[in-house]
Amino acid sequence: MTVRICVAIRESTTAQAAEAAARAAEWADLAEIRADYIRDLELKQLLHAKKIPVIFTLRPVQEGGEYSGPESSRLETIIAAGREGADYVDVEFSAYWAGVLNALPATQVILSHHDFVKTPANLSALFDSMAETKAGILKIATRAERLSDNLEISGLLSRATTRGLNLSALAMGGGGIPSRILGPSWGSWMTYASLPGSEGTADGQTAADELIRTYRIRNIGPGTRVYGVLGRPLAHSLSPRIHNAAFAANGMDAVYLPLEAADFEDFEAFARAIPVHGASVTIPFKEAAHARSSSLAIEADQTGAVNTLIRTPGGWHGENTDVEGFMRPFRRRFHVGRSRAVVLGAGGAARAVVCGLRSQGTTVCIVARNLERARLLAERFQTEYRV
Repeated sequence: MTVRICVAIRESTTAQAAEAAARAAEWADLAEIRADYIRDLELKQLLHAKKIPVIFTLRPVQEGGEYSGPESSRLETIIAAGREGADYVDVEFSAYWAGVLNALPATQVILSHHDFVKTPANLSALFDSMAETKAGILKIATRAERLSDNLEISGLLSRATTRGLNLSALAMGGGGIPSRILGPSWGSWMTYASLPGSEGTADGQTAADELIRTYRIRNIGPGTRVYGVLGRPLAHSLSPRIHNAAFAANGMDAVYLPLEAADFEDFEAFARAIPVHGASVTIPFKEAAHARSSSLAIEADQTGAVNTLIRTPGGWHGENTDVEGFMRPFRRRFHVGRSRAVVLGAGGAARAVVCGLRSQGTTVCIVARNLERARLLAERFQTEYRV
């Protein structure tokens, strides 16, 4: 399995783009220079000092780029870049790709398709049509509306591998991050990343140093066990950094991913296919995880919320570590047995706090914006509630 990391360069001048491409060599195997962002494009200056192979891309507005000039000039510039030293050029399947393929070796051409709205059901038919062009590398990028859209990407890569074709495929957006990290192990010819400290060129791009250091992408293989954090949204979550660091420190062949799902059924479909061996659970899925667990730890049963899922032969086993996580440091500072406490909120974390406090005999009042949720939680633990 070959892992190729391509850092996408988004700079406004030729000099800045060339310098950024040189910096990318610290982490990347290739650099994609998005020339549609460059105001003073000079091909010789851009391509002659490269430290790693370069993909030249001049993306038009209708394909999510910044180029708005004549289409004929755009295609001429792409061909000129290929002749001037770009190792690869990217041309869209929606464009006059035949003109580029006629002018340059097929092995130098990346034929691309982007869907910025969804992951369509006809990806196989699209892939077949693109494969007929004989372009050296195919690229298909869609938007993940659901976590399970990653499975469409995985299936497509499996098909390309069986046919011996070079395909780079991924799903954009937060829900598509697993396809960027697991893609190479599924057979993707390359995966895209952003330059550390710089703005990415697509939603969901992970910085190249994070791919390497946090996710250890170059070590992911068929035997790597997959874990993750289930929630929505997850951009703020530090869990991948914490758990992947723990895996690395303990020499575990495992990776921990953000799993941004549309609903719990969406997560289950993804988890069955990959498979996912365990997951942390955050909002808004703690109660759904409780309902779908085949077995429950005492704290999870008492709270009605699960923050940790463990795969077992009989299904998911649900745990709730929030109770002990809250109570342990709290007990070190206070004697909570006969005290009074106000708990703000009535979600999954609040359930754990109320459960822990009530187990120690604390009088609790729940204050929440959602009156019905506050009432149900108060009834569960026989306590007061307010709005």
